[in-house]
Amino acid sequence: MLNDIRFSILAWCFPIILCAQTKQLEKYPDPKVSFTLTTNRDTLMQGECTTVSLDLNVYHDNRAPVRFYDLPQQLFDLQTSGLAVSHCFQVDSRLQEVVGERKSIAGDSAMIYCIYRASYCPFKPQDVHFPALKLKLLQPKLGSPTIYGPSDTLTFKSDPVTINVNPLPAVATSLKSGEFNIVGDFSIDERLSENPKAGELVNYYVTLRGKGLLFPLTPPQLVVDGAVVRLRDIKDHNALRRGQLETDRIFTYALTFQQAGTYDLTDKININYFNPTTGKVGTLRSSKKIVVAKADAANKPKVVMPARDKTKFIAVDVSTSMSLEDYKPSRLVVVKSGLAKFLLRPNVCDLGMIVFAAKAWHLFPPDSEPCNNGKVLTDIDFIKGASGTAMGDAIWLAQNSFVPDSTQQKILVMIGDGDNTGGVMTPQLAAQMARRANIKIFTIGIGKQGAVPYGKDATGKVMLIENTFFDGDLKHIAQTTGGKYYHAKDAQHLSTILTEIFK
Repeated sequence: MLNDIRFSILAWCFPIILCAQTKQLEKYPDPKVSFTLTTNRDTLMQGECTTVSLDLNVYHDNRAPVRFYDLPQQLFDLQTSGLAVSHCFQVDSRLQEVVGERKSIAGDSAMIYCIYRASYCPFKPQDVHFPALKLKLLQPKLGSPTIYGPSDTLTFKSDPVTINVNPLPAVATSLKSGEFNIVGDFSIDERLSENPKAGELVNYYVTLRGKGLLFPLTPPQLVVDGAVVRLRDIKDHNALRRGQLETDRIFTYALTFQQAGTYDLTDKININYFNPTTGKVGTLRSSKKIVVAKADAANKPKVVMPARDKTKFIAVDVSTSMSLEDYKPSRLVVVKSGLAKFLLRPNVCDLGMIVFAAKAWHLFPPDSEPCNNGKVLTDIDFIKGASGTAMGDAIWLAQNSFVPDSTQQKILVMIGDGDNTGGVMTPQLAAQMARRANIKIFTIGIGKQGAVPYGKDATGKVMLIENTFFDGDLKHIAQTTGGKYYHAKDAQHLSTILTEIFK
């Protein structure tokens, strides 16, 4: 939501003076500044990625003092309008600070301040259009280099940009993993958590990595004769390096082998992808051979409840805005209190827990108590400085983690305080896919409108921030999937809502 961006950016953006005044000017000249949107590639194949940058360029001979004007709000508006592309996966670089870099633009020396960078990966053969975008800067009042007012704003505009997206060749059209093509250059790595023994659980990690986006890849179905196999966890790591998207997708399988012996996993996993550089189809294949020792009768076999055994999930927003104090003592504490009341009921093994901020991940109870979700409450805490609320990614993670081929109704409950402002997958697309996968999503909003407290300053005075509570995405997700939207008033009300949903 809006405040996630404000908290993460305000501290480092607003104080930056792009050109310090060295002497009193009788009249400020026009700033020699430009605002540009650039891409490292303007022609792509469907499924490929390009890096998009928003830069403020301050030329070396600029003499007009200017500074950012409410950059968090401006970035929020840009991300939800001109920078939003419905047919693209979008991987933000999560800039933590604006640092100028000296470069040459058409022969002129300039300091380049990157204020936003993301990788766009279109999953449809449809061109990507960015309209002309606007950025406001502040200029001080004449005669005072430190006094600014709203009337002193200057508006700069970027040129519109179009990225041409071509369809994949015929050889690649049958390579979809679920609903999406996997395009790039990738490799596979396999490892075990430990040397396995018969009857004991061991984790088998399958890591796919390379250049391109692996996020939309659905988990491979792993079947091993003589072993019980469950998908335990899914993790993603994305980064922009040298202007190119590099990605890891890690699938963790829990394996329990029934007898000692050698188990050959060669070709048990086969993942096809299209390499646009070579123009050929590649295949990632498992090749691990696992030697299983005899069981140790002296030790009790370990038991871990895999995430794939779940038919119900609760996903909790832990972004920075959940620390706001319009609910006492904070939004997240109220959510945890409501969850604690709800989870006091008898242990439920088919309920999994997910948390999300800039991305989404699983929480697991201790191995010794695999059905006690109350034990994970201490692990639910807001992520300081976590910019973004990845609601779509949380839905996608849950969809990939439900028990497969179950005839039971799959239910996801999402608890959050505002609209989606981050992640790779939009909540609209994730909700549509969840509906097709027979997943019903119930959403619970927590938050109030108006000025809300946010900690105290050095003198002990309570700080206030103007907060607008948005629940549009939450309502849309529930409506799309046949669920229901609720607004929780307090911890007890939240517990009552959860009890109603899971009755």
